[in-house]
Amino acid sequence: MNIAAVIIIILIIFVSVIMVIAGLPGTFVAAGGILLFSMIGGFKVISLELLLWFFFAAVVGEIMEYISGILGAKKYGSSTKGIFGAIIGGMAGAIIVTPLLPGLGTVVGMFAGTFLGAFIGEYISGKDIIKSGRAGWGAFLGRVFAIGLKIIIVLALGAVSIVKYIYG
Repeated sequence: MNIAAVIIIILIIFVSVIMVIAGLPGTFVAAGGILLFSMIGGFKVISLELLLWFFFAAVVGEIMEYISGILGAKKYGSSTKGIFGAIIGGMAGAIIVTPLLPGLGTVVGMFAGTFLGAFIGEYISGKDIIKSGRAGWGAFLGRVFAIGLKIIIVLALGAVSIVKYIYG
C-alpha cells in the first residue's frame, strides 16, 4: 500500500506542478487530489485537519499569485493601468499563443503577455519606453515569483503526504 500510495501522490503532484506552470490552479488540484486519495483510505494516514492545512496553503498560494504580480509591477514603477494591462495581457497571451505553440504556448504566452500588457498599459498612460519596460519587467518577475512559490507549495504538500504514508 505504501509504495502504491507514494506513486499516486507523485502523479498527483506531477500533474499539479504542470498545471501551476501553465497558469492553472495546481495548488488546489494537489490538495484536492490528496483529499480524494485520503477519503478512499478513510483518512487513516492523512487526517482531515492536515487536509485543511493543505487547502489553506493552496488558498495562500493563489492569493500570493495576485499579490506578487501587483507588487512586482509596483516595485518597478507600474501604475494601475500597467497592472491591469499585465493581468489582461497574461490571459490574452496564454489564449493567443497556445494554439501557435502546442505544449509550451500557454506558458510562453502568459509570460510574454504579462510583460507586454504592463508595457502597453504604461506606454498608453504616457510613460516613456524605458519606464514602460521596467513596469513590464516587474510584472514578469512577479509572475515568475508567484509560479515558483506555488510550485514550492505543491511540492511541500506532496512531501508531507509521502512522509505520512511512509512513516505513518
